[in-house]
Amino acid sequence: MSMVDVTVIGGGLAGIACAQSLQARGRSCLVLEASDGVGGRVRTDRIDGHLVDRGFQVLLDAYPELPHVVDRSSLGLRPFIAGAHHRTRDGWRRITNPLRHPARAIIDVVAGGMPWSDARALAPLAWRAWRGGALPSLGASSAHALLANAGVSDATIEAFLRPFFAGVFLDPSLQADVAAFGFRFSMFARGRATLPEQGMGALPVAMAARLAPGTIRLGTRVRSIDRSASGWTVDVPDGRIASKAIVVATDGPSTRDLVPSLPERPWCSTMQFTFDLTRADAPSAMCSPILFLDGISRGPINHAAAVSAVQPSYAPAGRVQWSANVVDPSWLAHADGTIEAAVREQLCGWFGSTAPQSWRLLRAQRIDHALPRQHAGDRPPEGTAMPERGLVLAGDQVGDASINGAIASGRHAAELAERALTG
Repeated sequence: MSMVDVTVIGGGLAGIACAQSLQARGRSCLVLEASDGVGGRVRTDRIDGHLVDRGFQVLLDAYPELPHVVDRSSLGLRPFIAGAHHRTRDGWRRITNPLRHPARAIIDVVAGGMPWSDARALAPLAWRAWRGGALPSLGASSAHALLANAGVSDATIEAFLRPFFAGVFLDPSLQADVAAFGFRFSMFARGRATLPEQGMGALPVAMAARLAPGTIRLGTRVRSIDRSASGWTVDVPDGRIASKAIVVATDGPSTRDLVPSLPERPWCSTMQFTFDLTRADAPSAMCSPILFLDGISRGPINHAAAVSAVQPSYAPAGRVQWSANVVDPSWLAHADGTIEAAVREQLCGWFGSTAPQSWRLLRAQRIDHALPRQHAGDRPPEGTAMPERGLVLAGDQVGDASINGAIASGRHAAELAERALTG
């Protein structure tokens, strides 16, 4: 039986961040990952020369936790245009972040992208967020109520803000609690949405490269965890591992398999359709490094983008990778083929062309447990992260459901494990 100070179960962002922090403290640790690679849900696959992320993901370069765990300059980040095209009944309208592109933002407002009154209502929130302050709650408990209380019209909320943040939370209700909404609003105000040169999976790989050799064991599924006289024991297929403390940093369902007492959180799902087409077959309107939003809720697609227009390395030369994403539970209840047909039809309507009917589908991927829902009251109670002495939980099931939140929870888990080791 091998012995380490801390066994970390799960090689996602939280588990790797935890291991980094433990090793910086001089602690021995072992990371056990059931799959064939690190990253958890933040993975990138190579399909016919394309880099295809597992679900539509972006890396916000303003995340405060990033500098603790990775050198951002090593990722080759390239940004989206700070804004979005949103589909209205009269065609496409564009809204641009005035803090990033002031001249373009004014042109967009003049062109009808957003009423002046709504731009004025959002300006104080954006300015405060950009300067690093927390958004005022304005007596609201949800994102929708905060925006309404700030004076933003229903038209702008429905056409732009709801689909935009539905892509962020994978939840079209716009009922995320004020703290979760305010943090993301601030990150978009202060930074950029980017894609790494080698895909989103490059982030956990770069993080793992900072660990001591041999720290991570891939293809090692944990069967059970048990208390022992000296701490905790982990049962794996080739034996048992003893440690003084244990950190469970797997996804919610996997964590509950090991720790049944963990309260179950509601989850949000998504489905991603990734298409491959030639540059010549791509409507010119879609080949811009910007997000496209469904502002009229007429089809399954909530948000879409030509990701290779943002990061050219995502597609082979002369080709375009197009990602269309579904988050509405009523659409996700349909069969995959039904959704795909509706996605193609919606894209034909968007771009006035029948070309999307012949685009080659690289992958259609459902992610049932994509993000925990983040409504008011959904966050786990205080103390959930360490239900027993020496047993620590990390990941978005006990913290904020974001890349930043996963890293922060991993670093916090290392602090709790250290407390258990020395207390």
